[in-house]
Amino acid sequence: MRQKVFRRSVRFAVWTLAALLMVVGSACMAMAASSSSAQKGNEGPKLVVVESTFNAGKVIEGEDIVHTFILKNKGTKDLIIKDVKPG
Repeated sequence: MRQKVFRRSVRFAVWTLAALLMVVGSACMAMAASSSSAQKGNEGPKLVVVESTFNAGKVIEGEDIVHTFILKNKGTKDLIIKDVKPG
């Protein structure tokens, strides 16, 4: 009985390890593909946020806060922003 349980545990560990290796291998291949495409040239839009956070300090309840975030396109293609939502 103990031998069956041990064999099941070993079999489960082997399958788990094989699945983990497949996931890690796929991730490595995806990273290599994106790295090689990036080396070919920076084609496409590239969004750069000059200031990604803003601290308004102490705010009185009901007071309006206005701040402008500057976004730049450092890519070679047009950057199209379709929707913006406040955080």
